[in-house]
Amino acid sequence: MADFVAKLTELQYYILAGEASEIVNHLCQCGSGLYCNVKCHDCFQYKATCEKCYIRDHFHNPFHWVRVWQREGWYLKADISYLDNNQYTIQLPCSRGSLCKEPTNPNIVTLVDMNGIHGTRISYCGCNGDPDRVQQLMNARLFPGSVRFPRTLMTFRVLDDYMKQNLASKKSLYDYIRALRSLSDGFFTQEVLDPHPQFRLATHIWRKLRIDKHTGQAHNLSAAFPHQIPGSIVQFCLACPKDGFNMEEGWERTPPELK
Repeated sequence: MADFVAKLTELQYYILAGEASEIVNHLCQCGSGLYCNVKCHDCFQYKATCEKCYIRDHFHNPFHWVRVWQREGWYLKADISYLDNNQYTIQLPCSRGSLCKEPTNPNIVTLVDMNGIHGTRISYCGCNGDPDRVQQLMNARLFPGSVRFPRTLMTFRVLDDYMKQNLASKKSLYDYIRALRSLSDGFFTQEVLDPHPQFRLATHIWRKLRIDKHTGQAHNLSAAFPHQIPGSIVQFCLACPKDGFNMEEGWERTPPELK
């Protein structure tokens, strides 16, 4: 502890130095003519770049918080949709390639991830006419809050993370959502969107889907265990003796001392 106390001033300096960048308001090296006014603290050692480079670098990480340099001398924490004059839209994968040439009009959605709650824009692939929104969202590992017209989305990893925390520490869903809202904005938390009702519904459905997957019911495992109750979610133990499955014929004649 004494070693750290001696370095407190120096450590604080490094923290404050990371809140700015030496190349802010310098032209980006990409040659676009734009200034290096955005950063990402979710990426490891991401240097300040222009908006164009940031969007290119975060094509597969669109839920990182973007830090946009303000004229007053500080970084504004915002969703990626804040870029491109507050019109940037996350495009879901296209069946014909990485970028759809016929995307749908942007949809404003609330997206819940492990780093907070985002108010963002997404567009669906419209190559085949009216898009199957649920299919496209699930393929992008986003769980819809509704199967009709999703307005709230949850990443698979945030649902899994809540399940783990609820199992390990009995953390309530209310406290978990409150923590995510604080991560989004620790000063004006009350202004952050509250997806509590949709998230609660999603966790019930997610738990059922996970149980069916882990117990094998999603693969029709009951067909191999006809002596079990059809559709049972009781986990099957292959080591436990089961007549007609992993026990030799005539086992009932085994001497008592060998049973």
